Amino acid sequence: MTAKVGISVNRRKTERLNDYFAIVGLDPEEELRATSDGLTYQNTKFGSNIHPLKAKYVSQVLHRFPYFDHEDQCFPLNLPVFCMPGGLRLKLKEEIPTFFVFVQTHSNGEHTYGFCLTFYEKLDNDTRNELQEICELWEKYYGEDSMYSSLHLDPQSDVFAPKCLCLLSSWPYFDSYRQWLTNLFLNSINPCEIPLERYICNFMLEVPNAIPGYTEVRYRMGLNDLHFRCPPPNKPIAWRSLPFSILFQCLSNKNIVSLFESILLERSVLLKSKQLFLLSAVSEVIIALLYPLSWTHVYIPVLPEALLGVIAAPMPFIVGVHSDWLEIESEGRSIEIPSNVIQVDLDCDRIELGSLPSIQLPSKRRAKLSLALSECPAISNCRESSSFVVQNADLAFSMAVRPCSRKETESESPSSDDKYEWDTVLEAFLRLFVSLLRGYHRFLVFPTKSDPSPSEPFLRNLFVERMESDKRQFMSYLVKTQAFQNFIDARTNPDPEDLDLILFDEGIEAKRNRSKLNVIKRDTEFLLTNQFSQLKTIYALTPDDTGLSEIELPPFDAGTFRIPNKDLYILPRDVPGLNKRRERQDTGPALTGKKKRHSHVGQNVAFSNCIVDSDEKFTAEECVFAIFIMGYCSCVGKEPTLSKNFEKMIFLSNHEKESGSPVFSSSYQNRLDSSPKNRNYSTDSYSSRLTKNNSAELEGTVISPFARNGGIFGAESSPKNESKLSMEETKLNDEGKNMNNEGTSFIRRKSSQDFSLECLSQVSNKTKDIGMPPKVPSIEVVNSGILKTCNSFNDEPKQMSPLNAP
Repeated sequence: MTAKVGISVNRRKTERLNDYFAIVGLDPEEELRATSDGLTYQNTKFGSNIHPLKAKYVSQVLHRFPYFDHEDQCFPLNLPVFCMPGGLRLKLKEEIPTFFVFVQTHSNGEHTYGFCLTFYEKLDNDTRNELQEICELWEKYYGEDSMYSSLHLDPQSDVFAPKCLCLLSSWPYFDSYRQWLTNLFLNSINPCEIPLERYICNFMLEVPNAIPGYTEVRYRMGLNDLHFRCPPPNKPIAWRSLPFSILFQCLSNKNIVSLFESILLERSVLLKSKQLFLLSAVSEVIIALLYPLSWTHVYIPVLPEALLGVIAAPMPFIVGVHSDWLEIESEGRSIEIPSNVIQVDLDCDRIELGSLPSIQLPSKRRAKLSLALSECPAISNCRESSSFVVQNADLAFSMAVRPCSRKETESESPSSDDKYEWDTVLEAFLRLFVSLLRGYHRFLVFPTKSDPSPSEPFLRNLFVERMESDKRQFMSYLVKTQAFQNFIDARTNPDPEDLDLILFDEGIEAKRNRSKLNVIKRDTEFLLTNQFSQLKTIYALTPDDTGLSEIELPPFDAGTFRIPNKDLYILPRDVPGLNKRRERQDTGPALTGKKKRHSHVGQNVAFSNCIVDSDEKFTAEECVFAIFIMGYCSCVGKEPTLSKNFEKMIFLSNHEKESGSPVFSSSYQNRLDSSPKNRNYSTDSYSSRLTKNNSAELEGTVISPFARNGGIFGAESSPKNESKLSMEETKLNDEGKNMNNEGTSFIRRKSSQDFSLECLSQVSNKTKDIGMPPKVPSIEVVNSGILKTCNSFNDEPKQMSPLNAP
């Protein structure tokens, strides 16, 4: 199956908030190396007849944190190409810091967002002198005949080089990450008591991510409060962090619908703008509107200049390119855009459909969608300042807003229970898909015993024929797309944890419930639930300011962003809920949400050696749980197999205390075997009567595990329960036969605590494989949930941490 690309929160698998932090720029310890394409460098220090001030130079990763690679995601080796998509070019004057976002798509369809803050710094003296020599050498050979003959580098003038702060994450928190990067940049150019290393370590390893529909994380950075909030599972694309307003500020409703139709039919789309931030913002929003479908082809919202050849690829794609890169002719390069590529100019609100025929949505559906967009108040409000946003979208620091332009209803952070202003737009597009795809269940072909692999899992032709006449033309193209094929595959091979499937199906049922002709109203609990309306706010830890007097900070330099020193990083603090498994309230199969995969972020990090400790240490609770789950998996669904000598061990234990004779006396065993009283003894009946006792009766009973002869456990009486055990012995002969079957059923209904003890003893002979002691200690039941343990069977019990039954 083709990997699915989507913005739905239900498809996010990682819980880690941040992946990597990196600094990309010109390496001062190496010589200047010019490059013609941004990927490779030439042997000479300048390329052909291009002036050194106009050439592109090789950029490198100057610093990264953490120093190790995550198991589920490696550090991208091509990061410099995407951090500086236009290449590293020198400037004669300092420019304003800019901010943009690039997106990388992995083989499994998951997104990695790169949030980049680019600023300019002066070249150091050595690099500046080297550049001066290169310019003089170039003027000697090419100066007279070149088009750059008027360009001259004054030895006294300053030259600036770009440097990029990049934060990699799997979560589209556009505004929050921009605020963190800008505040980090401000802290570097201003004296600060806390070093940059602690800000970076704190944010990367000590800030948890929000749980969709349950929690919201707030983090204090400078004078700003950063909010990290995921959409609830029943509104998986309602990201408050996504700039939905950018799409409607750049394009009109008519052009937005035309662009949506082209992407829905999987055509090649080229976005153009002079602002890189507009490219990624529009791409992410238009992809979100495809829900429940997903884009499955090439997706590069910010295409580096060195990779412009992707535009000529004979496959569907969505790419974004800076407008100036398509008009450069000085480097002897001509970019020809194929006629089948749809060009969208975000700066001028213009769409060129090319040579492909125009295929529109069904007329009724298209009219309803256009009407819903025109009546949305959020769209009309955001277009009041559209010209200003389009021209200044790349600015890292937002411009000051006049007091009269700020509305009283606006707030810095939305409350947890308010209605999202873009819900109307998202519901309009979702209702469009509900109208187009309702009734698809009747045309699914599921595998059977006679046909385990049906050649056609969905009857496409019949599905289109049964539709209304105005829908047939558009749907005949839609059912042939890869996005629709993935939609059908998800239904023919359903995942029980796929909440998107449940949500869309309930959306279809909600449309049927609104019909007056439908008498039977079906339940849409997941779609209409209010379970996720109230969020718990978590305030993340701020940077650690302890021990600052004991370290020597590097000298402050206001003109440069200091490269962090790895020796100044400290071990992350233990954050509850970040490195342990999160417990989620069980509210039924439709409301529990997707099970999350947890990663031990920041654990066992050897900062001094920049490696990960391969010998992972486990706590006592984790070891006990590991033993329990191994025993449970080996015993579940099976009838307990008790030892044949189970009854002997009970009587021998009492005999040993009374007479002091050896426990395994051969004469005593022979007499016990030949005794008629014990011949009808039922181990099941005794186990059932033992489990009938309440916790007060069990108090004081020491349960000793025996892995011998396939037994589960035996029990030796304490002085408190000797009388109870003797009373049991007198009744075993009369009640043993009658309670044999009854005892088996009671064993199946034993408490979780007793069953855990059974499992502990069952795996006692397997503990050597996992590095545990070969013997399982004795465990005494003191009261419910509290256990005592002995190192041997004769030692006095010691207090152990409470073991809560699952």
